[in-house]
Amino acid sequence: MAAWWRTLVLVAAAAADRQVASIGAYPGYAGDLAVSGVVVVSETDGGIEMTGTLTGLEASVTGGYHIHSGTTCASADDVGGHYFEGMADDPWTTNYESDSVGVSQTSLSLDDFTLDGAYPVAGRAVVIHAADGTRIGCGVLEDAVYASIGPYPGYAMMQSATLGPYPGYDGDLAVAGSLMVMQTDAGIELTGTLGGLEALATGGFHIHSGTTCASADDVGGHYYEGMDADPWTTNYDSDASGDASVSLALDNFTISGAYPVAGRAVVVHAEDGTRIACGLLADISGHVMVAQAGGDIAVSVAIADGPLGPAAGGAHVHSGTTCASADDVGGHYFEGMADDPWTTTYDAYDSTTAGAATFDVAGGFTLNGDYPVEGRAFVIHNEAGARVGCGVLSELSPTAAPSRLPTPVPTALGDPTPTRAPTALNPGWVGTYFAELAPYPGYAGDVDVQGYVIVDQKLYENSGVSSRYVDGRGCYVRVDGRLSNLEAGATGGFHVHTGTSCANVTAGVDPVGGHYYEGDYVRDDPWTVVEWTTSSGCGSDCDNEGAAFEFAFGLETLGRAVVVHAADGTRVACGVLGLGLPTPAPSTAAPTPASPAAPNAAPTQPPTTAAPTTRTAAPTVPSETAYEAAMGPYPGYDGPLDVSGAVTFTVQRYPAAADRQTASIGAYPGYAGDVAVTGSVVVSETDGGIQMWGALAGLEASVAGGFHIHSGTTCASADAVGGHYFEGMADDPWTTNYESDSVGSSTTSLSLDDFTLNGAYPVAGRAVVVHAADGTRVGCGVLASAAPTVKVLGEFVDGFAGLEASASGGFHIHTGTTCADAAAVGGHYYAHDAGAVDPWFDTKYETDAVGAVSGTVAAFVDFDLPIAGRTVVVHDAAGARVACGVLEALGDAGGGDDDDDGPPWSSATILIVAVGAASLAVIGLVVAAMVRRHPAPPPEPAVAHPTKEMPAEMA
Repeated sequence: MAAWWRTLVLVAAAAADRQVASIGAYPGYAGDLAVSGVVVVSETDGGIEMTGTLTGLEASVTGGYHIHSGTTCASADDVGGHYFEGMADDPWTTNYESDSVGVSQTSLSLDDFTLDGAYPVAGRAVVIHAADGTRIGCGVLEDAVYASIGPYPGYAMMQSATLGPYPGYDGDLAVAGSLMVMQTDAGIELTGTLGGLEALATGGFHIHSGTTCASADDVGGHYYEGMDADPWTTNYDSDASGDASVSLALDNFTISGAYPVAGRAVVVHAEDGTRIACGLLADISGHVMVAQAGGDIAVSVAIADGPLGPAAGGAHVHSGTTCASADDVGGHYFEGMADDPWTTTYDAYDSTTAGAATFDVAGGFTLNGDYPVEGRAFVIHNEAGARVGCGVLSELSPTAAPSRLPTPVPTALGDPTPTRAPTALNPGWVGTYFAELAPYPGYAGDVDVQGYVIVDQKLYENSGVSSRYVDGRGCYVRVDGRLSNLEAGATGGFHVHTGTSCANVTAGVDPVGGHYYEGDYVRDDPWTVVEWTTSSGCGSDCDNEGAAFEFAFGLETLGRAVVVHAADGTRVACGVLGLGLPTPAPSTAAPTPASPAAPNAAPTQPPTTAAPTTRTAAPTVPSETAYEAAMGPYPGYDGPLDVSGAVTFTVQRYPAAADRQTASIGAYPGYAGDVAVTGSVVVSETDGGIQMWGALAGLEASVAGGFHIHSGTTCASADAVGGHYFEGMADDPWTTNYESDSVGSSTTSLSLDDFTLNGAYPVAGRAVVVHAADGTRVGCGVLASAAPTVKVLGEFVDGFAGLEASASGGFHIHTGTTCADAAAVGGHYYAHDAGAVDPWFDTKYETDAVGAVSGTVAAFVDFDLPIAGRTVVVHDAAGARVACGVLEALGDAGGGDDDDDGPPWSSATILIVAVGAASLAVIGLVVAAMVRRHPAPPPEPAVAHPTKEMPAEMA
């Protein structure tokens, strides 16, 4: 049976969008079948989806599976018939299919039904029929939490197969049973029990190459592809009753590595070689439901395809809130209680791979009140007590996730002004977040990691990254570790975790949690491959030399904890993802001149009742200054490469946008409560009014609160902030709200008519106020114009050659001003001491089959440092410095003059975006200008931002 639980997309649905039913015996049914299970009904855009696990059915049959009109299973008279009142036709021709031990895992969709709207199914009865139509099972849909069970962390090294008839076999034997395959150091071990065989016979049982038992043609032959000889001479010996127990070991095979057997068919042969039974190896799967039952909780368990064993096993709620790591699942959850109530078990029946149970647990547990179980791990043990299955109980009332991702309008990376229409995107899926690192709580070791982790979430259709989400659209993250003080010559992980704090473990609860990936759009843990890497010669202050990681990921990371691990896996550093750059160190640069649109300045134009006018923005044309470095051998390099050619860098200066202002949100003046709001709000002028985009963190969890522009032009004093700004309008339009998620983050987009920035009803320079759910003013920021944008483009001139063939390496501007001495070339050049992150980690060239480079471009937004006279270094694929040159001015490229040919660079471009020192551009809905910058200086300012001479090993 396939491990279809991996495709569930319902765990994060809101309670109003989901109900669960625990299936038991139909009222009055007295037959031999003992049906039990869990069925989940979730509302979708076009109807409902039903998924679940049923046990105790007839073996290998098809039977009905329907929602009925009644709202109780107490009396057969009250269950009613199929529910389709008001519809033209009865849609309930839906069925389940059971396997050879009477287990079925179901998934089906029906249009038009809802939970509480048109054709509502909430609170109605789910009925299970036998193959002959007899009603044998019933359960009522109710609000509850549930978990989809998958392998316990570490038990992905075990799979099991439930056997049924071989496709097309019509003989007298009815083989049933199960086999388990476990990974060992040398290979695999197969164990299991078989029934229904010939008496006192010997026959083969083997793993075949196919991955289905649906068609005899597709089962294939013995699986030993790539091996020298066929090892499948393995046999069973049956007893006088036709039963057999099997146990054998085979070398070289693995579950999912070399010679993988996961998902393949297990075949049983009769004594004469006839294929008589077949089953597919699969992970454990199933469902668990927990409902409130007075002062207790009621638990329903239904497990299929599990390495359980023939006897009862444990089924318990554990203290952890993740199944990502065995270390984080924790022990039985009964914190604060006198005794451990988790002696509860399921019963295995007719098979070593399936189990079911229904039981109450006393002691005062609730779903989300005292002793809450929602969000905690539910663990399944086999008969020997080993933890083999795990799933996280859903929240009872979590924030609803979008049922399908919106189609975005892609923007070229590096554009100084976002051009994507805000209404085309879901604001919950775009953002750039930073986590500044500090020692992990309780860690007292020698690894003192410094730096930041950057998570950039984007939403592009057909983004080209590997899909890990169900919808198939381009929602992904880019994770970059700007880390220093790491161990030398080592590799370690850095990951986003489920928690929202880096505080110490308190009362047994770990606020950091395990890897964050559970939810609608992520099937497997993507964080296992996200690692930092250092070279062996970097001493005790090593920087991460690994590239950024990019993969599909559909969960919001704002407000989550980031953990950095040492090479041995120890958690050594932690930070929480927020909206802005870390606070920069004090700058020794010249003071910033007063800005024409200072934060506390009065609005540029007084209010007026004149009708708004349509504005057409002038095209944005940058001024450009170009520099070129003629490259020669790096000082002291005596390797095989003979690099020749030139590299150009062009500085482009874009004027500040006249149709947009940004407010950086901080604490409201005089507010002393517990809500610590931070974030950014951007107001852009449209043809008919204004558009507001906001990204906020530190709010109350899962609430709605006000989000308004006020009449004041300062946040220095509560008295001066004023009330809602709508002077001259007939009515107050500021009924606008944000909605926060479960960690107190919010991304908001809204439009308002008639307002402008500097025309009628001007909002430029005014205060933006954020309110708590009870109306208290908790956050404030003043709208101000962003500084001009500076972009630096770096490119290889056509004809650059002499590098390794079909390879990739780095090229960077360094702090030095000469290539005569290796010691004077310096490290990466950027405003390190001003709090910037290093933008040079990702600048890579790619060579062709003869070692030439054609037109690779690096683009840096807000890289406002003088580059004339600085060194440019080119590295080989291994990171060695092989070429060096000094940048010299080519002259003004003309500021967009069509008659000026400009510098001789190639027209082919590949954009690699990096974040600069002084401001952060969040491409998409939110443009967060968290740190004010200098106005545009002349092409070569005399005073530079402070820089730090970085060690050569950084590059």
